[in-house]
Amino acid sequence: MLGEHVRLSSSLAILSHSFCNIGVTGTFDARQAQMFQEGVWKIRVYEQQLEHATPEWLESNRLSLVSTVDAIATEIQNRKGILS
Repeated sequence: MLGEHVRLSSSLAILSHSFCNIGVTGTFDARQAQMFQEGVWKIRVYEQQLEHATPEWLESNRLSLVSTVDAIATEIQNRKGILS
């Protein structure tokens, strides 16, 4: 997903609600705060690596993402009995 943000030159990305659901967490203790900071740091490092990705890699990543989303959508539709 982050590869698509780089390919599209997006400056913002919305993280999953499960990344940090402050409504459920309420407050952070020191360990949780450190884990959160490390998680954000890992995303930033990966984002910097993606800045150097070739156009071919970004296109391959895009196609993989499309395929994955299609497979998930098909699975959900099948479970709900929806014909595509």
